[in-house]
Amino acid sequence: MTMPSDPHILLVDDSPTFLALLFHKLQQGGYRRLTTATSGREALEWLGIGKQGPMFIEPVDLILLDIIMPEMSGIEACRLIKEDERFRDVPVVMITGVNDVSTLNGAFAAGAIDYILKPVRPVE
Repeated sequence: MTMPSDPHILLVDDSPTFLALLFHKLQQGGYRRLTTATSGREALEWLGIGKQGPMFIEPVDLILLDIIMPEMSGIEACRLIKEDERFRDVPVVMITGVNDVSTLNGAFAAGAIDYILKPVRPVE
């Protein structure tokens, strides 16, 4: 899948500090179309999953999703995103401080295409 020259990226993390850091790093990298959500539920609401009609303003090209969040894990959110035909081809990259093989296998089984370990290094 080829990314658009100006991709719209949805960032999902329950840590406001980490979310702000990631947002800033991506802006420094030239990305301008960034949307944030502080939970899996908020991300699903923004995408319009489980609601009547879409809630999102514009299509999303990439989702960066934290694995460990309260209420709903990133793995569960990823599974629900991938069950929606509108988002089956949207790449989901998990962001996690967990380097546990079973957790990562769960993320891939839910539809994630890759993962980035926290703390995120700019080169990644």
